[in-house]
Formats: sequence, C-alpha cells, structure tokens
Amino acid sequence: MQKIKNLLITLFMALIILGGTAFVSSNNINTHAQNIHKVNHHQKHHPKTAWKKGVPSALRGNYFSKQHDIKGGGTELDSALTMEKNIFCVWHSGTPLQRAYDVRYKKTGHNEYILLYNLHKNATLFGGKNLKIKIIKINSKHIKLKYVYKIKFKNAYQIYHKIKKSYISLDLI
Repeated sequence: MQKIKNLLITLFMALIILGGTAFVSSNNINTHAQNIHKVNHHQKHHPKTAWKKGVPSALRGNYFSKQHDIKGGGTELDSALTMEKNIFCVWHSGTPLQRAYDVRYKKTGHNEYILLYNLHKNATLFGGKNLKIKIIKINSKHIKLKYVYKIKFKNAYQIYHKIKKSYISLDLI
C-alpha cells in the first residue's frame, strides 16, 4: 500500500513539473474549440424545436376512432380527424365540427409531433389559442393522439386508424 502511495505521489509531481504538456496536446484543444463553435452555429441556425407551419406530411390523411364507454352504459363515442397541408379538423360525436386555424407543429422525437393550433369560439364550444395536441405515428395506418392540457391525465391517449374516405365534409366549413 505504501509503494502505491509513493508511486502516485511521484506521478503527480511529474505531472506538475511537466505542466501537463506530455498528456494534453494543444492540437486537441483547438479541435475541441472548433467543434464547440460548429455545434453552437448549428443550434443557432437550425434549431430542433422550431415551429413549422401546417401539418407534417407524415400525418396527413383521414382518421377515425371508436371508443366504447363501458362505465357510462355502453355508449359509443366516435371521433374523426382530417389533416391536410394547412387544415386540421376534429369531430367528436355530439359536438359540432372544429376546424383549427394557424396550425403549427414541431417534431419532438421519432414519429412524435406536437401540433399547436387555434380554434374559433362557437355556440357550444369554447375557442382557444395555442391549444396543443401530441400525436405519435404508430405505423402507416394508426396514430396515437393525446390532448395536452394543463391538468395531466395519465395514459389519456386515443388510438385512431387511417381511413380512405373522410367522415368530415370540408365543404361544410
């Protein structure tokens, strides 16, 4: 144990005397500084969290979901989504059609998106600004959707499957 201590002390003293130049080359420091500059430049001019206008092409299409409310007497709750380039429409059974305007999105992960949109107020629904929805593309025919509220709901996702013909008539809007 004493020999190891003496060896470590000797190595430490040699490092102090040599100034560490034997272990660190100035070339590595310059390369590291250049890499930091490149990373900062990339983050400044290509931010990952930038909001983009419209709906991502990976999510465009017509979707439908049917849920069975077992606790409420077995009622069926239908939902439909239509997503096109600048159009995002949502319909739930028993409510009027909601057409979002000023739709923006950002990609948060692999096949994960957050849509930010505004809704006009009408007779039965409250409007809102900067409403958020999280959408995860499961595969080419299914998406998982979660409304993002200030109140957190655990596992409050709804699964939608892609359909060919829309339940929502965009001519009515």
